Amino acid sequence: MNNPVSDPINDSQNAHNEFIRIGRMRYKLKNQLLVLLPKIYESGIYKKYASLICEYAAKFGDLSKYAVETRLRLEPNLIGKPHLRAAIATVGVKKVAMVAKLATPETEEIFAA
Repeated sequence: MNNPVSDPINDSQNAHNEFIRIGRMRYKLKNQLLVLLPKIYESGIYKKYASLICEYAAKFGDLSKYAVETRLRLEPNLIGKPHLRAAIATVGVKKVAMVAKLATPETEEIFAA
């Protein structure tokens, strides 16, 4: 049986493409964690596993302290703005934070698009 010789350039390209695909999935999963974070904080369930919400998020979600603080500071600006709240899962907390104070409940759908 002949073993075909693998092409190192093609193997490298495949590894690169797989790395990018997994990186994009990680980004989406991080955003989904940030959507759930306020519920975890409000319920206080994190206290069962860590003394601070930042410790909990780092331990179980690999989230930075900065991401956690940004997300929790954003929460009061999202009251009555379900479209912006949902946009966190797709575009991330930083982009939503830029427009959250400007948006009103009447205009938030435009900003979330």
